[in-house]
Amino acid sequence: MTVSNDNLMHLTTILNANGLQYWLDGESLRRSLSGDPTLLSTGHSIELGLHAESLDQLQAILPELRQAGFKAKRYYYRAELFRISLHKRGTCRIHLHLYRIINGTYYCPTFVSVNAPQRQLRWRLAQVIKKGLTAVASKIELSPFFMRLLFGVGTYMVPLAHFSHMETTRNLRDIPIPHNAAAYVAARFSYEPQQQRWQDLYHQATKPEKLIREQEYQTFTEILHRHQIPYCMDSGVLLGLIREGALFPWEKDVDLQMWYEDAAQLKAIIPELQALGWKVTLWQYRGQLYQFRISRPRRIPVHIMLFRKEGEMAWCPASRTEGNPYTAMLPWLMYAIFSKLRTKVRGKLVTTDISRWPWSVRRQVATWWVPATYFEQTEFSPQYQVYLPIEWDSYLTFRYGTWRVPAQSWDFWQEDGAMNHQLPHQLVDYTTLATEKPSSY
Repeated sequence: MTVSNDNLMHLTTILNANGLQYWLDGESLRRSLSGDPTLLSTGHSIELGLHAESLDQLQAILPELRQAGFKAKRYYYRAELFRISLHKRGTCRIHLHLYRIINGTYYCPTFVSVNAPQRQLRWRLAQVIKKGLTAVASKIELSPFFMRLLFGVGTYMVPLAHFSHMETTRNLRDIPIPHNAAAYVAARFSYEPQQQRWQDLYHQATKPEKLIREQEYQTFTEILHRHQIPYCMDSGVLLGLIREGALFPWEKDVDLQMWYEDAAQLKAIIPELQALGWKVTLWQYRGQLYQFRISRPRRIPVHIMLFRKEGEMAWCPASRTEGNPYTAMLPWLMYAIFSKLRTKVRGKLVTTDISRWPWSVRRQVATWWVPATYFEQTEFSPQYQVYLPIEWDSYLTFRYGTWRVPAQSWDFWQEDGAMNHQLPHQLVDYTTLATEKPSSY
């Protein structure tokens, strides 16, 4: 099989006409710089890199590429598109890798068929399934359990500096290459004489879940920054960033603190969030909004807790599911049915009042009770690109005690220093709070 010059030129012409920035990448770049004259005539595929910010443009030109005779396979991991493979009959594939930025690094998921010698049956089965999928499906999701058994999913991790600037080369039909490409290739590839192959040092065996999780909350906080909506990181995510520099692997959600007075600004951008695929639900206690829950399929949800002031303290209702986990599923099932009906039939945002049935049956309620000074002064962290409490050391000590030492076990309901087990309406005069109507959302 060969890669036709005409096919490659046709593709790059379409990309150039639509203003897409791309570059020769990976093994193709290494072989091009080595002066390999057979790059376009061997069985090797061509690898091109693109910034994920241009994804919408790329998706828009797929019909044009199909009209030009290209067949497109789209590869996803946890609903995130990371590769588009293009080919024509009788030619090798052209892979378009979509790079995203997280924590000062470009990353892109990748995969290979499992081929360990002791797993020959598994490897052969993977080859059969792979051929079947690529022959039939145009959209392949690699995150389901059975797919992860058959394919080894990893991640390309590339320093930002390599893709900050592109220059044109005459080596391969004027395809752009990264600035100082020789240094990039030298840093990325190492030759192994014993195995007689090149090793990609930027390929990490680590699965991309951790990066996708962190990108989700960073994408959301970037929207808050753009609209100048004040907030600060809170709870487990704050502890993880300060102590480990990242989210804890077991973190189920991202908690943000926001003052109730700023909730109107967040409500105003709900249509924008929904357009980006986020589902927004509003949580109340006794008719009072106290939390936004924002989530996308297969992503870590973001919970924005709305604090009010009571003297020198800041407070917000807290809740958890109690009782048998199987019987506790009944309210969630009712919620799922109710939310679907309400959203589709009435076009309303879903509100959940945990003080009412059926939620009150399985929700245990308490109060977050925190000295207000911790949330009154925040600062932007250039390292994490989010807002943190200025007195984060004292705040974490108040919440977790000896927080620098990982705990063997932790029950936030019993051990968190901010948890007050009195009900919110026992600590605060709820009659002075105006009741909010769900229809106002």
